Amino acid sequence: MLTQSNTLIIDMWYSFDTPGLYTIKPTLTAKIKTRAGELTSIAHGLIQVTVVPRNEERLRRRAKELVVLAGILTMGNITSGAEILSYFKDAAAVPSLQGLLTGQHWLNQPYAIRGLERIADYQSVSILIEQYNKEVGIERRSLRMSLYKIGASTRHLKVATLVANAIEDPSLMEGL
Repeated sequence: MLTQSNTLIIDMWYSFDTPGLYTIKPTLTAKIKTRAGELTSIAHGLIQVTVVPRNEERLRRRAKELVVLAGILTMGNITSGAEILSYFKDAAAVPSLQGLLTGQHWLNQPYAIRGLERIADYQSVSILIEQYNKEVGIERRSLRMSLYKIGASTRHLKVATLVANAIEDPSLMEGL
């Protein structure tokens, strides 16, 4: 029998900001072929997830573990540690994301950029700008696009000013 498993990053679709017990009903929309050759859909199940209060030390430790996992670049690792880490929307992940951004494995860089973009605080934006000023070519364009998104969506004057000055686009300051 052929089986397949994959990591599900729930925060891709919904942000669990409040501690508590959540019940999730995943649905597979694609049909699968049975041993008999018939197409069928998989029965739905329920997954219960408990979200605990924020623990900065635990978040930092998990972020570091994911950086180690991100260093193991194998084709069988469908969801990498870098991708999982990119969904940490917490300042505790910033040092680990910075390590991925400036690390040896260039395949992790897009995940680090997206992760820092999701956090979008002064520290993460400063790191993106520092890397933006070092990069050339495609990497620089990717960083600029990320900074532009932050500048266009932030409601923090300090962050918007930092971004506008870095990418030389004063229009990002309009409406603040």
